[in-house]
Amino acid sequence: MQLAGANCPLCSQKVLIESDATWCARCATVLHRDCLTAADNLCPRCARGYDAPEGHFVYSKKCPECFRLNDPPRDQCAACGAGTRWDSPAAYDEFRAYMKGTSRRNACLGLVEVTIGASPFLLLALQPLLTAIFNHMMKRLWPFFFVLPIGPLLFIAMVVALVFVAMKLLIKGFRNLVRSRECSGFE
Repeated sequence: MQLAGANCPLCSQKVLIESDATWCARCATVLHRDCLTAADNLCPRCARGYDAPEGHFVYSKKCPECFRLNDPPRDQCAACGAGTRWDSPAAYDEFRAYMKGTSRRNACLGLVEVTIGASPFLLLALQPLLTAIFNHMMKRLWPFFFVLPIGPLLFIAMVVALVFVAMKLLIKGFRNLVRSRECSGFE
């Protein structure tokens, strides 16, 4: 929860430093720690005893960015610094639903990229068959057609050009599929 910049209802001052503040987990009111202590730990909004947010924190088992284990639980990943703490179980469940959606999007995108990226290789493998069909069609359409290597050469040149694009798509597609698997296992 963003604390800096919020107004403390007890002193009507803005919170300048996040470490000087806390909030009531029951009503999400931001308070200065010193003001709360001076008010005998009573929340001014819900008029009950202060409910510390620390008891409601949820920590992920894995980092949402690099997917390394978060053991022991920390607020931020030790490896990449990404946040691994949520203020409530509801916020954590909402983020997990987001990660599941990201997983599905990455899987679909990865499958499309791999399929498109693999098509030039399929064309290259089928090149002799397609060349034979091309030559047969040309003989029927134009009886005096000599079997020239122009058709196959143009075909090979086109496929070679597409292979460079295809390799990039294949690599990106496999990365998306791996990322999809990682996102789907987020806890």
